[in-house]
This record gives sequence, C-alpha cells and structure tokens, in this order.
Amino acid sequence: MMIRATLFTFLLTASAVSAQDATSVRLGNDPWPPFVLAGDAQGTAEQLVCEALRRGAVECVIEIREWADVLDRVAGGQLDGIAAVWRTPERDEAMVFSDPYMTNRIVAVTRAADGLDIDAAGDLAGLRVALAGGYAYGEAIDGVRNDFTALEVPDAEAAIAAVHDGRADVALADELVAQDLVGPEDDRGLVTGRDVLAQRQLYFALSRDVPRAAEIVTSFNQHYALMVQDGTVNEILDVDWLATDLGGDGVMDFVLRSAASVDDLAYVADNERMYALDSDDYDDMKHFKLGESSANYHVAGAEYNSMNDAIKKGFNSTRCIINCPREIKLR
Repeated sequence: MMIRATLFTFLLTASAVSAQDATSVRLGNDPWPPFVLAGDAQGTAEQLVCEALRRGAVECVIEIREWADVLDRVAGGQLDGIAAVWRTPERDEAMVFSDPYMTNRIVAVTRAADGLDIDAAGDLAGLRVALAGGYAYGEAIDGVRNDFTALEVPDAEAAIAAVHDGRADVALADELVAQDLVGPEDDRGLVTGRDVLAQRQLYFALSRDVPRAAEIVTSFNQHYALMVQDGTVNEILDVDWLATDLGGDGVMDFVLRSAASVDDLAYVADNERMYALDSDDYDDMKHFKLGESSANYHVAGAEYNSMNDAIKKGFNSTRCIINCPREIKLR
C-alpha cells in the first residue's frame, strides 16, 4: 500500500499546503453507510478524508447526491472531486487520485433459507445478483458478470432490499456496509457471507481541472499517513487495532487506537476489533499467528516488538497476553 511509502517519505516534511495557502474543496458522494451518510452526520470515509485535508489547511465540504449525478457534476466542474471512490483507467484520465486510504472487501448477502454457499465470485453463476449501478467492482466481479443476471440498483441498501423482496438471490456489498445494514440476528432472515469475493481500494480524488489538485492530494497523503501512525484512523473506524505494514518491510504493524485503556482493550487477534488496512494486509492476516509471527505494536506513538511489552510498557501494566505462566489472556 502506498501509505507505507508515504509515511517514510514525508514523515518529517512540511505539508505541501500551508496554512497561509488555505483553500477549500467541494466533494460529492452518494449515501453509502457507514462510509458516507446523508444528513448532518459524517460517515467514516467522510471523516477520514476531511480530517486529513483539514490538517493540511484545506476545508472539506461534501454534497450527498445520486452516484451518477456526482460523476456528472465532477465532469462538469460543479464539484471538485469525490471523497470515496474506486479507481478505474477512465477516471484516471479526469482525476488526480490519492494513495488508497482503506480497502473495501465485497461480500455476498443472501437469504438464510436459500442456503446459498458463495465462496468466490464464480459461485455467482446462474444467480440473480443485485449490485449498485455505476460502481466499479473490479476484475473479480467483472470477469464473471456474463455468467449471472445483474440487477442494477442505486446503492447497497437497495441491493439488500432486492434480496429481501425476492427480486435477487444475492446482493453484493462492502463487508462493513453489510455489517451496518444486516445485523448478526437480522429479523428479515438475511445473512452476510464471510468469504471475500473481491477487494477494491478506496481513494480520494480531485478533478484535474482543480487548481493545485496534485498539491492538495499530496498533502492529503502526508497527513493521512500520520493519522495511520497516531491511531486517529482506528478511532474513526471504531477498531482497537489497525493492521498494516508501515515500513513496507514485510513485518506487520499493529497500531492501537488513540485514547484506549488497558481495561477495555480487545485482544489483537480478535478479528472483530482489528481492521486490515489494505488487501495485502488482509491476506497476510490470514496466516498471522500471535506469538509465532514477528510484528511491531504501536501504542501512544511508541513502538514495541512484542504484545506483552506493548501492554506492560505502554500501559504500565503487569498483565500478560501471550506465553503467560498461567495463561492469563486479555479479552
């Protein structure tokens, strides 16, 4: 992930957009809970992008519109860019893209009573699949698109509703979106698959017609890399541990959320409280074994080479996590 290189390249440099050059950008997105929310509240992607821009003295305003309208308004100059967008070659021609700042992992939502087993994109063959029109799902989904019947709808919420209504067999949605819209005990009888069918990196992008677009995007990259390191990203995503490879050296880094306490800290191997920042990190986590794999642990800006040291020194605590004499585990 480019965040790794950005962090080490720019960690000690000044922002490309200085306070005296303060500016503003008007961005657009369609409603995409929990990433983008309609109304006054900001979704997680909105918060991540606007905070990184704000740290570089750039004001961030986000308009919520239908996705097709957002694309048209960016092309027509009424909007400066998009806060949360997937990258395509066509969009590259018109927009300057940031480094990817998180990853969307696409999963299947089905009716429990149907008993469908969707382990990979190829398992969609012969099914009616609801998906958001205009979204760039990537090669994994596009490669089998001729094998299923596509029902294009405005967004993931409408796709899930189509499954509930019986108009589709499967809905495609980001895993965090699916968790937000389909609870573990969904009263509609819907279930979210655990297997990832495709992964799409998420970007912030500005129109190439925006003055100093490349400069603003560079500033965004710098400040977002620092937000990863200081635990701000965890705080916004509401996860205790962020898994990434900060140095690009093949060693996993676990970054603890800011202001966490030892009393409510989740175990680093608890997947529900850990988020892998990009697709490579996600794949690496499948094989990671706490205590058997080398890793760095970042607590309150300090780095430790063991989980026990992170807890003991970072929190001035005597609690033991792994290889403990009495197998005392922090949960």
